[in-house]
Amino acid sequence: MKAEVLGVEDEEAQKAIHSQAWEIAIHRVRRTFEQTHGENTFTYGAKDEDGAVELLMGGKATGDKYKVRNNEVSLVHRQIHNVVVTINTFSSHDTGEGYLSHTYDSVYHDPQTAEQKGGKSFFVDEYEKVGKYFILNRREITTDVDGKPSVQEFIFSNIKLLEPAA
Repeated sequence: MKAEVLGVEDEEAQKAIHSQAWEIAIHRVRRTFEQTHGENTFTYGAKDEDGAVELLMGGKATGDKYKVRNNEVSLVHRQIHNVVVTINTFSSHDTGEGYLSHTYDSVYHDPQTAEQKGGKSFFVDEYEKVGKYFILNRREITTDVDGKPSVQEFIFSNIKLLEPAA
């Protein structure tokens, strides 16, 4: 699939909107556990004070880890291509079929040097139910840039489901 942003004159804004739409879409693709982790093994790690249990990965994803609290993933630490991403989820929205993150942060590191790449970002996502789907309608991203907060806000409105092609 391919995304296209229309009606936005400012090229920088168009790229930012496209980037958010792509990120949302790629992280909402449903895959079976076997498709995602069929070549991996899992080992229990430490348990946090708040009850989160670490799941350490082996096999194809050695070095990656998750944390699970109350049957919900609260931390993802994975190497994806040439970057390590760590995402901590602080609150979420239960859709009845799964969880969508509401507040979370993310930070990227170089997998070889462990040097942080860019600033740490804090996200607030809000959703609206459209038909049987929960669609992101607002995202606020606050990123630490040289010790100063930089805030981006994306508001998606007039959300409608497309009619199936005949």
